[in-house]
Amino acid sequence: MQIDPIKVINTNNKGMKDRIKKVMESQHMSQQTFAHSIGMSPASLSSIFNGRTKPTLNIVEAIKDKNPENINRLVNFSVKVICI
Repeated sequence: MQIDPIKVINTNNKGMKDRIKKVMESQHMSQQTFAHSIGMSPASLSSIFNGRTKPTLNIVEAIKDKNPENINRLVNFSVKVICI
C-alpha cells in the first residue's frame, strides 16, 4: 500500500480559526493587539475569524513562535489518509 502525500487532507480545517481565537483569548489580548503581536493586520485576522480566508502556514508559525506554550492547542488536528 502506498500513501499519496498529496491526498493527506486536514479534516478539521474549520476548527483552526477557533483554535487561533482560543490562543488569543488565553493571552488576554484583543484581536488588534494579537494581530500586531504576530505581525499581521487586524483586518487580516478578522478575515480568518469570519471565515473569508484561511490561515497560512506563516501565520500559524508566527503564532507558535509567540506562544510556544499553546502549540498543542493550536495544531491539534486530525487527518484523513487516502491510500492508493
